[in-house]
Amino acid sequence: MQEDLVIKLESFGFTINQAKVYLYIVQSGKTRVGKIAKTTQLHRQDIYKLLPKLEKMGLITRTIDKPFMIEAVPIEKALETLILKERKKSDDRILHLQNNLKEMIDSIQKQPQIKEETQFSLLTTDEAIRNRRALTFKKLEKEAHLVESLENIQTRSTTFRDFLLP
Repeated sequence: MQEDLVIKLESFGFTINQAKVYLYIVQSGKTRVGKIAKTTQLHRQDIYKLLPKLEKMGLITRTIDKPFMIEAVPIEKALETLILKERKKSDDRILHLQNNLKEMIDSIQKQPQIKEETQFSLLTTDEAIRNRRALTFKKLEKEAHLVESLENIQTRSTTFRDFLLP
């Protein structure tokens, strides 16, 4: 069961040793480095290196006693905080990508375009077909001829009907 928890913590960005140390601290309440080392079978120096990382992640707190005691932030709160941080990173990345997209569209639209009518397009993926279909049916002033196998026409006929019917 301990190994399952270690694997689950790895999905949160923990290393194996970070997960082992954190789980021991969670299960033991307040503890000292010596007890962590003995139970996890890690060297004390490795634990001393891991503790600041766990503290920075918001997972543990240390007392100012000599020797200091280590206590885990409640696991629900600690992992929820990690999830919120990941969500913020993801939201920031999406916002960055959206801004890049807007800038690219603006830049491309400012450049003169050479308009050449396409006579034939070879679409090799379903995604390419969906994209072309959406563009073609948005601009209904164009005439489109689709050539596919009989099997593909039958499977796609409902999709095309949805675009053609009001």
